Amino acid sequence: MEVTKILGIIFLHVSQSFSQDCSLCNCCKQGTGCSNNYQLGIDNYCWGGCKDGYMSPQCQKPCVNERCTTCSTNTTCDSCNDGYYGDQCQSQCPSTCTTCTSSTVCTSCNDGYHSGSRSLCLYMCKKECLTCTNTTSCTACKVKTGIGYYGSDCSMICSNKCKYFLCDINGNCLKCADPDFTGGNCDRCVEGKFGRVCNNDCSSCKDNHCPEDRLNALKCDECADGMYGNLCNETCPQHCLNNVCDQENGACECDDDYHFENGKCIPTYCPVNCSTCTSLENCTSCTDNYHSGETCEYECTHCKSGTACRQIDGYCWSACADGHTATLCDIPCFEGCAACHRSRPDECTSCNAGRFGNDIIYNNVTMTYVTLYKCIYKCDPRCFNMSCYQDSGYCDKGCVNGYRDKECSLPCPGNCLNDTCEQLGGKCVHGCAEGYLGVFCLNRCLDYDSQCLLCTFHKDKYDTCTLCKNGTYPGPKGACEACEPNCYGGCDSSTGICHACLNGYMGPFCNVTCPSNCKSCQQHSGICNVCINDFWGDICLNICSVNCLPRNNTTSRCAKTSGKCIHGCLPEKHGLQCERQCDQQCRPSDDEMIECRQEDGRCNKGCNTGYGQTDDGCKNVMSDQIDNKKAGGYSVVTVGIMGGVIALLVIAFAILVGIVVFMKRKQNVNEVNESHVAANKSDEEDGNYEQLQERADQPNYQNVNDNKYDMLFAKSSL
Repeated sequence: MEVTKILGIIFLHVSQSFSQDCSLCNCCKQGTGCSNNYQLGIDNYCWGGCKDGYMSPQCQKPCVNERCTTCSTNTTCDSCNDGYYGDQCQSQCPSTCTTCTSSTVCTSCNDGYHSGSRSLCLYMCKKECLTCTNTTSCTACKVKTGIGYYGSDCSMICSNKCKYFLCDINGNCLKCADPDFTGGNCDRCVEGKFGRVCNNDCSSCKDNHCPEDRLNALKCDECADGMYGNLCNETCPQHCLNNVCDQENGACECDDDYHFENGKCIPTYCPVNCSTCTSLENCTSCTDNYHSGETCEYECTHCKSGTACRQIDGYCWSACADGHTATLCDIPCFEGCAACHRSRPDECTSCNAGRFGNDIIYNNVTMTYVTLYKCIYKCDPRCFNMSCYQDSGYCDKGCVNGYRDKECSLPCPGNCLNDTCEQLGGKCVHGCAEGYLGVFCLNRCLDYDSQCLLCTFHKDKYDTCTLCKNGTYPGPKGACEACEPNCYGGCDSSTGICHACLNGYMGPFCNVTCPSNCKSCQQHSGICNVCINDFWGDICLNICSVNCLPRNNTTSRCAKTSGKCIHGCLPEKHGLQCERQCDQQCRPSDDEMIECRQEDGRCNKGCNTGYGQTDDGCKNVMSDQIDNKKAGGYSVVTVGIMGGVIALLVIAFAILVGIVVFMKRKQNVNEVNESHVAANKSDEEDGNYEQLQERADQPNYQNVNDNKYDMLFAKSSL
């Protein structure tokens, strides 16, 4: 027997442990929740414990023993259901106990029993008591014949305000008979109610605010917007300003365009299509040509223009608008009709654009023939805008491009410009395509001039050519002539202006020679592109400086734009055009010639003995030393003697150098072409040479008379 019981418990545990009856977080103790416990490494951990009957960190497993109220393991109950005790709640409490800890200790008694001073519920309460603590003191009373009692001896009857006459031991109603009352004596209104019988809702009061003395109040202290009356159950009239009115009578200030009259806001004027109205949004009658809708917004558009319709339904009093028929003009005419008979939608009185066709019938009443349009045919698509006469179908507004004749069935002449011609005559309207002439554009320009591509005509006869084939142009007499002989690459076929000129020629027709010293020049301005050797300037009138060093007979000695000597200067010269004299204290070269740099005049071999190279040329070093010694305290006599000696030495050396330089210079000058004149001082400097001159401080050589050139070299110091 015991083995069977144990196996049953094990089976119950195993089966329930895999049942997972409760989903995650659903069986945590009420008022708590679950979260991931990273310290324990458990997801969805119920941090406040489980609700009754469940266990495990996630409270998914039900307690194995159904008698357990709470449990922490599969084998131990932490607390038992009423009537049981033991570590697995396997034992029953004594019959008079509600809960117990053993067979001899009750922790609570069943109704009608008490434990007195002992641990077992052995004593019965008084017959009036439902529960008690001793023989004389009741804690709850029985209900007799539908009436509840209260008091320590259960001798007093509960108030009739209590629902079912039920109250607690102190006489406080458990529930009130009237659900609008609350309190132990049912003498207060529940939340949201007021009035003598608590039957008025506070929700009608402003912001749901109840009166201060709810039981005795007869009206709300203040009504919500849009309401008035004692109970705020009346709606303010429409169009009250801000939806607010007097709480007593509902009077209010009205919105713009309304005024208060006879207890309501009425409009000062009606909407534009209304004759009378109750508001700016509601008409009671419409003006002519409008009908229906709250503001008579529907125009009688289905009626003939200028006629009225019935307000109630829009019935047209006179006739239907074009394209409509039937009693209310709400049925469209046959698709080809622009207008039709009011009772017969397939009998057109006129056709839509692009339609034609009719029937002529005899009217026995009027004894006349009547034309009834059927409009079943479409105008030819070659009619302009597909427009044609309704009876014949002939095109009434002309033809689309490329066609002519009354039915637009014939093509225009093939060479009409834009493919357009007169509908009936066939003459080309906008002239002819390129190369053709005549009113019908049947003749070719080439038939009159074999070189002519475009031409004009007068009275249908050839007049002059306006565009010729390549290599020719219309001459003075209108005939195509060959381009001028000096044109390079041909000329314009309409004007004869040359595209470019042969070298040595300029002008629109290349019939003017370039300036005499130009190899070639610009066609329209005459500015020389290339000068003959040793000339420069826009029109090559300037001769290169005689001081420019030549290279060979095929290369010019100076730049075309600035006159700058491009191969360097003759000895003893420097500058843009070699117009400056080298410092005479420059040390001669091996061939006894004084040479200095073209761009800044610095001596190639340095300065003579006793002189030092500076930005201002070669400077006497001894003179500087003497000056320094004077400042240091040397006597005037000593300085004078030294100065005299040095002066004599310098003079002797200068004479010797002068003789050598003079002889060398004479020899070199004789080798230069004596016929060249002095270079024109250019007002335009070579860009590359200027870049060489850009320095912080440039020397200002006083032995050069050209002030313009001094300014050029001194630019960067300004």
